[in-house]
Amino acid sequence: MDTSLAHFFTSPKTISKYRRDPLAGYLEQYAQHLKEQGYARQTGRHHLAVLGAFNEWLAKRRLDTTAVTSATAHDY
Repeated sequence: MDTSLAHFFTSPKTISKYRRDPLAGYLEQYAQHLKEQGYARQTGRHHLAVLGAFNEWLAKRRLDTTAVTSATAHDY
């Protein structure tokens, strides 16, 4: 499957990781934005990894997208 995440990552395991948890849809959209803006793969991977880490943090705390506020980001 050709997705924007696949543009930046080749590992199915990594792509699968980004396709779950609260921000999954946003990660794909962000990857599309980075791709459209011409970001290099390494730079895009870095940006997605940062957002992915926040996504995992939310999931571990069982928070969904409605819980994302500036206070949540500060706690992270």
